[in-house]
Amino acid sequence: MMLGFTVTQSIGAAVRLGIPDLVSQRPRSTSKLAAAADADPDAVHRLLRTLASLGIFTEEGGSIHHTSMSELLCSTAPASLASHSLIFSGVHYRTWGGGLETFQTGEAAFPRVYGAPFFDWLAEHPTEGSSFNAAMAAGATVRGARLLDRDWSGVSSVVDIGGGTGTALIRLLTKTSGLVGTVFDLPQVRQEALAAIEAAGLTDRCSFIAGDFFTEVPSGADVFTLSNILHDWDDESASRILRTLRPAMTPLSKLLLLERVVEPGNQPDEAKLLDLHMLMVLGGKERSESEWRDLLSRGGFDVTHIEAGLIEARPV
Repeated sequence: MMLGFTVTQSIGAAVRLGIPDLVSQRPRSTSKLAAAADADPDAVHRLLRTLASLGIFTEEGGSIHHTSMSELLCSTAPASLASHSLIFSGVHYRTWGGGLETFQTGEAAFPRVYGAPFFDWLAEHPTEGSSFNAAMAAGATVRGARLLDRDWSGVSSVVDIGGGTGTALIRLLTKTSGLVGTVFDLPQVRQEALAAIEAAGLTDRCSFIAGDFFTEVPSGADVFTLSNILHDWDDESASRILRTLRPAMTPLSKLLLLERVVEPGNQPDEAKLLDLHMLMVLGGKERSESEWRDLLSRGGFDVTHIEAGLIEARPV
Protein backbone atom coordinates (compact mmCIF):
# COMPACT_ATOMS: atom_id res chain seq x y z
CA MET A 1 0.00 0.00 0.00
CA MET A 2 2.84 2.39 0.80
CA LEU A 3 4.15 1.88 -2.71
CA GLY A 4 0.86 3.15 -4.15
CA PHE A 5 2.60 6.37 -5.20
CA THR A 6 4.69 4.36 -7.68
CA VAL A 7 1.51 3.17 -9.40
CA THR A 8 0.14 6.73 -9.64
CA GLN A 9 3.35 8.04 -11.15
CA SER A 10 3.86 5.05 -13.47
CA ILE A 11 0.41 5.49 -14.98
CA GLY A 12 0.97 9.23 -15.32
CA ALA A 13 4.36 8.69 -16.98
CA ALA A 14 2.95 6.22 -19.49
CA VAL A 15 0.26 8.71 -20.53
CA ARG A 16 2.71 11.62 -20.73
CA LEU A 17 4.94 9.51 -22.98
CA GLY A 18 1.94 8.80 -25.20
CA ILE A 19 2.30 5.04 -24.85
CA PRO A 20 -1.42 4.16 -24.71
CA ASP A 21 -2.04 5.99 -28.00
CA LEU A 22 1.06 4.41 -29.57
CA VAL A 23 -0.18 0.94 -28.64
CA SER A 24 -3.55 1.82 -30.16
CA GLN A 25 -1.80 2.59 -33.46
CA ARG A 26 -0.25 -0.87 -33.43
CA PRO A 27 1.22 -3.29 -30.87
CA ARG A 28 5.02 -3.20 -30.79
CA SER A 29 7.98 -4.05 -28.60
CA THR A 30 8.98 -1.95 -25.61
CA SER A 31 12.12 -0.82 -27.43
CA LYS A 32 10.09 0.42 -30.39
CA LEU A 33 7.61 2.12 -28.10
CA ALA A 34 10.51 3.81 -26.33
CA ALA A 35 11.94 5.00 -29.65
CA ALA A 36 8.56 6.38 -30.74
CA ALA A 37 8.18 8.12 -27.36
CA ASP A 38 11.78 9.42 -27.40
CA ALA A 39 12.44 7.66 -24.11
CA ASP A 40 15.00 5.29 -22.60
CA PRO A 41 14.32 1.71 -23.77
CA ASP A 42 15.36 -0.01 -20.54
CA ALA A 43 13.30 2.35 -18.39
CA VAL A 44 10.25 1.95 -20.64
CA HIS A 45 10.62 -1.83 -20.57
CA ARG A 46 10.65 -1.78 -16.76
CA LEU A 47 7.74 0.68 -16.65
CA LEU A 48 5.54 -1.46 -18.89
CA ARG A 49 6.58 -4.68 -17.13
CA THR A 50 5.32 -3.17 -13.88
CA LEU A 51 2.07 -1.87 -15.37
CA ALA A 52 1.42 -5.19 -17.10
CA SER A 53 1.76 -6.93 -13.73
CA LEU A 54 -1.17 -4.76 -12.59
CA GLY A 55 -3.32 -5.57 -15.62
CA ILE A 56 -2.47 -2.33 -17.41
CA PHE A 57 -1.16 -3.50 -20.84
CA THR A 58 -0.11 -7.06 -21.60
CA GLU A 59 2.90 -8.54 -23.39
CA GLU A 60 2.24 -11.10 -26.12
CA GLY A 61 4.86 -12.43 -28.49
CA GLY A 62 7.31 -9.67 -27.67
CA SER A 63 4.80 -6.87 -28.31
CA ILE A 64 2.77 -4.70 -25.95
CA HIS A 65 -1.01 -4.94 -26.35
CA HIS A 66 -3.90 -3.22 -24.66
CA THR A 67 -6.00 -4.60 -21.84
CA SER A 68 -9.42 -3.29 -20.91
CA MET A 69 -7.72 -1.02 -18.36
CA SER A 70 -4.96 0.37 -20.55
CA GLU A 71 -7.53 1.19 -23.24
CA LEU A 72 -9.07 3.66 -20.78
CA LEU A 73 -5.81 5.63 -20.87
CA CYS A 74 -6.06 6.35 -24.61
CA SER A 75 -6.86 9.99 -25.36
CA THR A 76 -9.63 9.00 -27.77
CA ALA A 77 -11.31 6.37 -25.57
CA PRO A 78 -14.90 6.95 -24.49
CA ALA A 79 -14.75 8.22 -20.91
CA SER A 80 -10.95 8.38 -21.22
CA LEU A 81 -8.98 8.48 -17.98
CA ALA A 82 -5.93 10.05 -19.63
CA SER A 83 -6.61 13.51 -18.22
CA HIS A 84 -7.35 12.05 -14.80
CA SER A 85 -3.92 10.40 -14.83
CA LEU A 86 -2.24 13.72 -15.62
CA ILE A 87 -4.03 15.51 -12.79
CA PHE A 88 -3.53 12.81 -10.15
CA SER A 89 0.15 12.32 -10.95
CA GLY A 90 0.74 16.07 -11.27
CA VAL A 91 -1.20 18.81 -9.51
CA HIS A 92 -3.00 16.52 -7.05
CA TYR A 93 0.14 14.50 -6.33
CA ARG A 94 2.03 17.55 -5.18
CA THR A 95 -0.97 18.63 -3.09
CA TRP A 96 -0.81 15.47 -1.00
CA GLY A 97 2.74 16.37 -0.03
CA GLY A 98 1.13 18.87 2.34
CA GLY A 99 -1.22 16.26 3.76
CA LEU A 100 -0.02 16.15 7.37
CA GLU A 101 -1.00 19.75 8.09
CA THR A 102 -4.46 19.11 6.62
CA PHE A 103 -5.04 16.32 9.11
CA GLN A 104 -3.79 18.56 11.88
CA THR A 105 -5.94 21.58 10.97
CA GLY A 106 -8.81 20.19 8.89
CA GLU A 107 -8.00 22.73 6.16
CA ALA A 108 -7.35 21.88 2.49
CA ALA A 109 -3.71 21.52 1.48
CA PHE A 110 -4.04 22.88 -2.05
CA PRO A 111 -4.19 26.62 -1.18
CA ARG A 112 -1.23 26.16 1.16
CA VAL A 113 0.84 24.35 -1.47
CA TYR A 114 -0.11 26.40 -4.53
CA GLY A 115 -0.95 29.78 -2.99
CA ALA A 116 -4.58 29.92 -4.16
CA PRO A 117 -7.79 27.89 -3.91
CA PHE A 118 -8.06 25.11 -6.48
CA PHE A 119 -10.59 26.64 -8.89
CA ASP A 120 -8.94 30.10 -8.71
CA TRP A 121 -5.61 28.47 -9.51
CA LEU A 122 -7.08 26.56 -12.46
CA ALA A 123 -8.43 29.81 -13.91
CA GLU A 124 -4.87 31.16 -13.98
CA HIS A 125 -3.32 27.99 -15.45
CA PRO A 126 -5.14 27.16 -18.70
CA THR A 127 -3.15 24.00 -19.50
CA GLU A 128 -4.06 22.36 -16.21
CA GLY A 129 -7.54 23.84 -16.53
CA SER A 130 -8.02 22.10 -19.87
CA SER A 131 -6.88 18.79 -18.37
CA PHE A 132 -9.32 19.25 -15.52
CA ASN A 133 -12.20 20.08 -17.90
CA ALA A 134 -11.38 17.02 -20.00
CA ALA A 135 -11.30 14.81 -16.90
CA MET A 136 -14.64 16.17 -15.72
CA ALA A 137 -16.16 15.67 -19.17
CA ALA A 138 -15.01 12.06 -19.19
CA GLY A 139 -16.45 11.54 -15.73
CA ALA A 140 -19.71 13.15 -16.81
CA THR A 141 -19.98 10.58 -19.60
CA VAL A 142 -20.01 7.79 -17.00
CA ARG A 143 -22.19 9.57 -14.43
CA GLY A 144 -24.56 10.77 -17.14
CA ALA A 145 -25.66 7.20 -17.77
CA ARG A 146 -27.77 7.57 -14.63
CA LEU A 147 -29.63 10.42 -16.27
CA LEU A 148 -30.08 8.60 -19.56
CA ASP A 149 -31.73 5.68 -17.80
CA ARG A 150 -34.44 7.86 -16.24
CA ASP A 151 -37.94 8.42 -17.57
CA TRP A 152 -37.98 11.99 -18.93
CA SER A 153 -41.59 11.97 -20.13
CA GLY A 154 -43.42 15.06 -18.92
CA VAL A 155 -40.18 16.99 -18.43
CA SER A 156 -39.62 19.94 -20.75
CA SER A 157 -36.61 21.75 -19.29
CA VAL A 158 -33.45 20.94 -17.33
CA VAL A 159 -30.62 23.06 -15.95
CA ASP A 160 -27.24 21.43 -15.26
CA ILE A 161 -25.70 23.46 -12.44
CA GLY A 162 -21.91 23.36 -12.67
CA GLY A 163 -22.32 21.49 -15.95
CA GLY A 164 -18.81 22.26 -17.21
CA THR A 165 -18.46 21.91 -20.96
CA GLY A 166 -21.91 20.34 -21.25
CA THR A 167 -20.99 16.70 -21.80
CA ALA A 168 -23.72 15.14 -19.65
CA LEU A 169 -26.48 17.52 -20.74
CA ILE A 170 -25.59 17.18 -24.42
CA ARG A 171 -25.88 13.38 -24.18
CA LEU A 172 -29.23 13.71 -22.45
CA LEU A 173 -30.65 16.16 -25.00
CA THR A 174 -29.36 14.06 -27.89
CA LYS A 175 -31.28 11.06 -26.58
CA THR A 176 -34.40 12.93 -25.42
CA SER A 177 -36.17 14.86 -28.17
CA GLY A 178 -38.19 17.88 -27.13
CA LEU A 179 -36.17 18.49 -23.97
CA VAL A 180 -34.58 21.94 -23.60
CA GLY A 181 -31.48 22.42 -21.47
CA THR A 182 -29.14 25.01 -20.00
CA VAL A 183 -25.54 24.53 -18.93
CA PHE A 184 -24.67 26.81 -16.01
CA ASP A 185 -21.03 27.24 -15.06
CA LEU A 186 -18.17 29.71 -14.69
CA PRO A 187 -17.30 32.05 -17.59
CA GLN A 188 -13.97 30.33 -18.33
CA VAL A 189 -15.69 27.22 -19.74
CA ARG A 190 -18.11 29.15 -21.97
CA GLN A 191 -16.22 28.77 -25.24
CA GLU A 192 -15.60 25.03 -24.83
CA ALA A 193 -19.23 24.48 -23.87
CA LEU A 194 -20.63 26.49 -26.77
CA ALA A 195 -18.34 24.67 -29.20
CA ALA A 196 -19.52 21.30 -27.87
CA ILE A 197 -23.17 22.36 -28.09
CA GLU A 198 -22.71 23.51 -31.69
CA ALA A 199 -20.82 20.34 -32.63
CA ALA A 200 -23.75 18.30 -31.31
CA GLY A 201 -26.22 20.31 -33.39
CA LEU A 202 -28.12 21.44 -30.31
CA THR A 203 -27.90 25.24 -30.50
CA ASP A 204 -31.70 25.41 -30.80
CA ARG A 205 -32.29 23.39 -27.61
CA CYS A 206 -29.25 24.02 -25.43
CA SER A 207 -27.78 27.25 -24.08
CA PHE A 208 -24.93 28.27 -21.80
CA ILE A 209 -25.28 30.76 -18.96
CA ALA A 210 -22.25 31.93 -16.99
CA GLY A 211 -22.54 32.71 -13.33
CA ASP A 212 -21.77 31.86 -9.72
CA PHE A 213 -23.96 29.29 -7.99
CA PHE A 214 -23.31 30.96 -4.66
CA THR A 215 -25.14 34.03 -5.95
CA GLU A 216 -27.85 33.15 -8.48
CA VAL A 217 -28.81 30.33 -10.85
CA PRO A 218 -31.26 30.09 -13.79
CA SER A 219 -34.80 29.60 -12.57
CA GLY A 220 -38.03 27.79 -13.43
CA ALA A 221 -36.77 24.51 -14.92
CA ASP A 222 -38.55 21.22 -14.33
CA VAL A 223 -35.32 19.48 -13.29
CA PHE A 224 -32.07 20.79 -11.85
CA THR A 225 -29.01 18.55 -11.86
CA LEU A 226 -25.73 18.82 -9.98
CA SER A 227 -23.10 16.25 -10.88
CA ASN A 228 -20.18 15.90 -8.44
CA ILE A 229 -20.59 19.50 -7.35
CA LEU A 230 -21.57 19.46 -3.69
CA HIS A 231 -18.76 17.07 -2.76
CA ASP A 232 -16.35 19.89 -3.65
CA TRP A 233 -17.52 21.89 -0.64
CA ASP A 234 -17.80 21.67 3.12
CA ASP A 235 -21.27 21.54 4.66
CA GLU A 236 -21.61 25.28 5.14
CA SER A 237 -20.70 26.09 1.53
CA ALA A 238 -22.78 23.22 0.12
CA SER A 239 -25.78 24.49 2.09
CA ARG A 240 -25.26 27.93 0.58
CA ILE A 241 -25.40 26.43 -2.91
CA LEU A 242 -28.63 24.62 -2.08
CA ARG A 243 -30.15 27.76 -0.56
CA THR A 244 -29.28 29.67 -3.74
CA LEU A 245 -30.87 26.93 -5.83
CA ARG A 246 -34.05 26.55 -3.76
CA PRO A 247 -35.74 29.90 -4.76
CA ALA A 248 -35.04 29.17 -8.44
CA MET A 249 -37.23 26.06 -8.34
CA THR A 250 -40.97 25.75 -8.75
CA PRO A 251 -42.96 23.65 -6.25
CA LEU A 252 -42.94 20.83 -8.81
CA SER A 253 -39.26 21.03 -9.75
CA LYS A 254 -36.98 18.10 -8.99
CA LEU A 255 -33.35 18.14 -7.88
CA LEU A 256 -31.08 15.33 -9.06
CA LEU A 257 -27.66 14.94 -7.46
CA LEU A 258 -25.13 12.62 -9.09
CA GLU A 259 -22.97 12.01 -6.04
CA ARG A 260 -21.37 9.13 -4.18
CA VAL A 261 -22.90 7.84 -0.97
CA VAL A 262 -20.33 6.57 1.54
CA GLU A 263 -21.18 3.07 2.69
CA PRO A 264 -21.40 2.41 6.46
CA GLY A 265 -18.88 0.26 8.29
CA ASN A 266 -15.25 -0.42 7.46
CA GLN A 267 -15.59 -2.30 4.18
CA PRO A 268 -13.42 -1.05 1.28
CA ASP A 269 -15.15 1.81 -0.52
CA GLU A 270 -13.71 4.06 -3.21
CA ALA A 271 -15.77 6.92 -1.77
CA LYS A 272 -13.74 6.80 1.45
CA LEU A 273 -10.50 7.38 -0.45
CA LEU A 274 -12.08 10.15 -2.51
CA ASP A 275 -13.41 11.68 0.70
CA LEU A 276 -9.83 12.23 1.85
CA HIS A 277 -8.90 13.58 -1.57
CA MET A 278 -11.73 16.11 -1.52
CA LEU A 279 -10.58 17.24 1.93
CA MET A 280 -7.01 17.60 0.71
CA VAL A 281 -7.71 19.54 -2.50
CA LEU A 282 -10.88 21.50 -1.77
CA GLY A 283 -11.85 21.06 1.85
CA GLY A 284 -14.88 19.15 0.55
CA LYS A 285 -16.23 15.73 1.46
CA GLU A 286 -18.05 12.63 0.34
CA ARG A 287 -21.16 12.00 2.46
CA SER A 288 -23.07 9.11 3.96
CA GLU A 289 -26.82 8.74 3.49
CA SER A 290 -27.59 10.43 6.81
CA GLU A 291 -25.20 13.28 5.99
CA TRP A 292 -26.87 13.82 2.61
CA ARG A 293 -30.31 13.87 4.17
CA ASP A 294 -29.18 16.39 6.79
CA LEU A 295 -27.45 18.63 4.24
CA LEU A 296 -30.45 18.69 1.90
CA SER A 297 -32.81 19.41 4.76
CA ARG A 298 -30.69 22.40 5.75
CA GLY A 299 -30.85 23.61 2.15
CA GLY A 300 -34.66 23.39 1.96
CA PHE A 301 -35.14 19.97 0.36
CA ASP A 302 -36.68 16.60 1.17
CA VAL A 303 -34.96 13.47 -0.13
CA THR A 304 -37.38 11.33 -2.15
CA HIS A 305 -34.91 8.68 -3.35
CA ILE A 306 -31.31 7.83 -2.56
CA GLU A 307 -28.95 5.16 -3.87
CA ALA A 308 -25.27 4.86 -4.71
CA GLY A 309 -24.55 7.55 -7.27
CA LEU A 310 -27.98 9.20 -7.42
CA ILE A 311 -30.00 11.29 -4.99
CA GLU A 312 -33.41 12.75 -5.84
CA ALA A 313 -34.98 15.54 -3.80
CA ARG A 314 -37.82 18.02 -3.98
CA PRO A 315 -38.07 21.55 -2.58
CA VAL A 316 -39.84 21.85 0.74
